[in-house]
Amino acid sequence: MKRSMKFTAVAHRGGGCEVAENSLAGIMHGIEVGSDIVEFDIRSTKDGVLVLLHDEDLLRVAGIDRKLRAITFDELQKLKIFHKEPFVTFDEVLEQTKKMHCFVEIKEIEIVSKVMETIAKFQAANRCIVISFFEEALIEAKKIDPHIKTGLIYYRGKIEGAKKIGADLVLPYYKIATKKANDFAHSLGLKVGVWSVNKKEDIEKMIANGADFIASDYPTMLVGLKGGRD
Repeated sequence: MKRSMKFTAVAHRGGGCEVAENSLAGIMHGIEVGSDIVEFDIRSTKDGVLVLLHDEDLLRVAGIDRKLRAITFDELQKLKIFHKEPFVTFDEVLEQTKKMHCFVEIKEIEIVSKVMETIAKFQAANRCIVISFFEEALIEAKKIDPHIKTGLIYYRGKIEGAKKIGADLVLPYYKIATKKANDFAHSLGLKVGVWSVNKKEDIEKMIANGADFIASDYPTMLVGLKGGRD
């Protein structure tokens, strides 16, 4: 037994690489292994149904070379993620995981208002942090609900920009999350979350650099490290 490590464990895309990503089964897996937060991506079908999906198209996860925006939810229900798990709606996730804390990544600016309506519908604002690469999405989310927590995702430094738009945390790609950068973010009152950290030595480095949240595609390993287990 090793000394436990202090950070918030985030299951990236739910089960990440352990169970089909962005599926209800994956999310439940992330919860069951002890993740503090589950992260997932939101997009819209042609008929306006919010579903969990990372990519713009369905080629990688379902073998269909079509964009999600080009098909209806009924059509989507005939497909499965990696031929294993059904696609899941945002409503279903919030309905079936009523105590789960989550990072809700908005992949399309056009869906912000509907995402916020869904969060309000399930009275989930206290357990959802809205995150995005799009600053405009976070600005709009804050306009709709000034109390919602938001986080800006990026590959290149945007710490001051995140502060300017009223974000509560920054979410840099882990390779740019240096101690200096993290200290600067903390000095501005921002929390730091890093992604996607899939090796033990990198997780340990992120802890040393002062990351508050660590997201991994291997939540079982991540939670095991947090608890001090091998």
